[in-house]
Amino acid sequence: MASAAEPASSTNTKGAERKGRLLVYGATGHTGKLVARKVKEVGLNATLAGRNEEKLRAIAEEVGLPYEAFDLTNEKALSAAVASHEAVLHIAGPFTETGPPVVESCIEHGAHYMDITGETHFMGFVQGKDAAAKAKGVMLLPAVGFDVVPGDCLGAHLKEKLPTATHLDLESFIMRNGTGVLASKGTMLSGAFHILPFGGLERKDGAFKKAAIGAKHRSFEIGDGGKPVPGFSFPAAELIATAHSTNIPNITTYFPGSKSAAWPAYMLSLLGPGVVSSWPLRALITRSIRSLPEPSTEKAKASKMLGAAEVRDEKTGRSARASIQVNEGYGFTASSACEVARRVLDGQVKPGFQTPASAFGSSLVLNIPGEEAVLRDLP
Repeated sequence: MASAAEPASSTNTKGAERKGRLLVYGATGHTGKLVARKVKEVGLNATLAGRNEEKLRAIAEEVGLPYEAFDLTNEKALSAAVASHEAVLHIAGPFTETGPPVVESCIEHGAHYMDITGETHFMGFVQGKDAAAKAKGVMLLPAVGFDVVPGDCLGAHLKEKLPTATHLDLESFIMRNGTGVLASKGTMLSGAFHILPFGGLERKDGAFKKAAIGAKHRSFEIGDGGKPVPGFSFPAAELIATAHSTNIPNITTYFPGSKSAAWPAYMLSLLGPGVVSSWPLRALITRSIRSLPEPSTEKAKASKMLGAAEVRDEKTGRSARASIQVNEGYGFTASSACEVARRVLDGQVKPGFQTPASAFGSSLVLNIPGEEAVLRDLP
């Protein structure tokens, strides 16, 4: 293996030689750099990877880790890199575009897969690889960051409180004390091209069904002394995650905002992925997003991110409510992703498609080193 901050060898190793080794792809973006620094801080045996060697070398030298520069379209390089590591943590979105070859390579080479996606459509793609992954003893664990660890664990917690729940309403991305730009360019690009254009989605009677964004509205109590937070129905990745981890037959996920706030998202969803991705609209949207600044780390530190949820058993009339509070989303993502990776490398693996809560239980969000999550059961 190469020494720190040197190009790593991509030899196709097996067994003991790959044991305990983590490949982090996408280490040069806003979130990728945070993850790279956290990987070094917690002492994981990791190789950083990405397509831009100059940017990759810079972060690798900063944290003192080996690196491999290759594009995901280079099948030979991707295959060799995955085959020489026990697990892969994929950071480079949009995941609908970048994720499929990494997932396929992990299944082929028996490497466990993790990512930080928040793209509902891609979550469904990964879930569709469940049987293939189980056959190879591989765990596919997408969305191990702020999307969707707090919400998935919150839903699982409420299912434990009300095992007979027939309905789950969950709102994520509630922000307190935030100022400035708090979404990275990667997050905005994923939303613009790989979430909103696919339209709304809900789980009804045990099946996923199309539903207009903003078709439903409701407010959620947080329990922190503030006012109830309004939200509109939105196809968050927590929808796929909580359906898997709780098996509640009716689930609606919400995004904070009034009825009027839902209109821009609704209008974009009407265009569909084909129109939004066509040139010049895609070029215009991309240029507009890339002209924005990345989130301010200092300003972000003051923010708190929350989720709120309610489960109901509509046969008995019983219900339960709770909220979850975590630190700023990108810092939380770095901490959460590295803790999940540590557990995976430690052998805590369930083959097939998993979610954070189905893999590690509802308490995962409360046991992430360096984070201060607050779970509130509400009356």
